[in-house]
Amino acid sequence: MADQVTEKKPLLIFAHTGEAQSFLENSTFKKVEFSLAKVYQSRKEILLISGEGYLEILPRLTAFIESRLSRLSALINLGVAGALNRRLALDQLVAIKAVRLEADLHCQPLHTQTPGAEYTCVTAMQRVLDEHSARRLARFADVVDREAWAVCKTACLFNLPVYCFKLISDFAGALTRQVNFREESRRWSTALWEHYQQNRHILSQS
Repeated sequence: MADQVTEKKPLLIFAHTGEAQSFLENSTFKKVEFSLAKVYQSRKEILLISGEGYLEILPRLTAFIESRLSRLSALINLGVAGALNRRLALDQLVAIKAVRLEADLHCQPLHTQTPGAEYTCVTAMQRVLDEHSARRLARFADVVDREAWAVCKTACLFNLPVYCFKLISDFAGALTRQVNFREESRRWSTALWEHYQQNRHILSQS
């Protein structure tokens, strides 16, 4: 679908529709034709549902950005994450300053331009469902997710600013199995939407 607006817009990236539902309900997003992912566009933003796992996300996100690069101002990754740092609290919203990939933990992390960021994230190969894996990853990061590294890597490839915000949904490890992500998704999405609304002006000026 041809985009008639020449003004550049940020691309909001979510792993799952549940995380994005408050954004889709509270803004005038309309579906955009794109075969590899669900994409929506409003007057101010473009929103993409990437799927879970960096190997799934990289080709989809790369293909979309290649088709729209001249129309994008930044990449903004929003979603839930598991806490590795036990000083964090459930439902806490954290700004991510750097992201590592579990498959390459000892390499330099990728950095974001997130205003006020102070936490680190590791993108895991699989969901972290045991205490041994959680303790191992906690040596490298404060939170764990499944997509932030792919978003940051793609931003680097296309020389786009990237921002990352995560809401703590659980403490990564054995207790993760007890969390009903489907039931909680609306509450989490509302919190992400409210945070984005409060910070939209800051991101648009960064």
